[in-house]
Amino acid sequence: MGTDATPNATTRSSRLRRALPSVRRHFADVESNVFTEAALRATFESQRGAWGLTMRDTATGFIAKLVEEAEMRLVQLRFPLSYPSVRRYCWGEVPLLDLVQTFRKDSYFSHYTALQLHGLTEQVPKSIYLNHEQRPQPRPELPPTQERVDRAFRVRQRVTRCTAELDGFTIHIVNGKHTGQLAVSEVTLPEGEGTVRTTDLDRALIDAAVRPDYCGGVHEVLHAYQAAADRASPNRIRALLQQLDYAYPYHQAIGFYLERSGAFDDAAVALFRELPQPIDFYLAHDMRETQYVKQWRLHVPRDM
Repeated sequence: MGTDATPNATTRSSRLRRALPSVRRHFADVESNVFTEAALRATFESQRGAWGLTMRDTATGFIAKLVEEAEMRLVQLRFPLSYPSVRRYCWGEVPLLDLVQTFRKDSYFSHYTALQLHGLTEQVPKSIYLNHEQRPQPRPELPPTQERVDRAFRVRQRVTRCTAELDGFTIHIVNGKHTGQLAVSEVTLPEGEGTVRTTDLDRALIDAAVRPDYCGGVHEVLHAYQAAADRASPNRIRALLQQLDYAYPYHQAIGFYLERSGAFDDAAVALFRELPQPIDFYLAHDMRETQYVKQWRLHVPRDM
């Protein structure tokens, strides 16, 4: 013969249920709709008395009740290998990017996601790129040799393995170059759905040239340069690129994109052509059929 719930358990459940109207009013007034478990436990402890809960009520039971009977949604993502998993609680409807930007502290959106946020692509990417910068790394003392560059670009570019699926999207956590969050700012999401942090337009164009595989490929990057013509500042792109201090001569790729886009004047292109071109460079990794663009000392896909 089965047994009913214990009186104490029934009483606790009743108290939690009676508290739900007050709980709903509280979460309707808070600024953020995304919480860690630690934040919910802290809220429970601070509001326990105001909600008519006692010391017999537990934070675990409280959180479970929010998920079962209120508007709280539990989101769990497991990343491969040694990457830390993510566990978040969302109150009501939360824009996906608003949720994703909480996955890593001091992170920001970049690459294809930044291009989308700045209106530089007509595509609707199913991949989201969240950049969590590495610690500072020493720059190589010697410039790369032609042999090393040829060998590196002959194979596929390494990509992050820190990925997980969420609501039909692939979330990529990118451990990007340490930049001190250079040229990162807040943008407003469509329809007033809050703000997120992302690379600004000029920095996004640089990142696209550096990592075309994270931006839909070289043709999509070229389209982004064309779409950015009225808003991009070639002078600022050059200044930012110098601050980023890459070992590779990415200015050769950026100059090519500016020129091939047909959207920038000769003075803008000359800003990059006048920089030294120490080696033959590549527009992307692992290109099968290429042509050589002499004025940029650059190998590009034949269909460019």
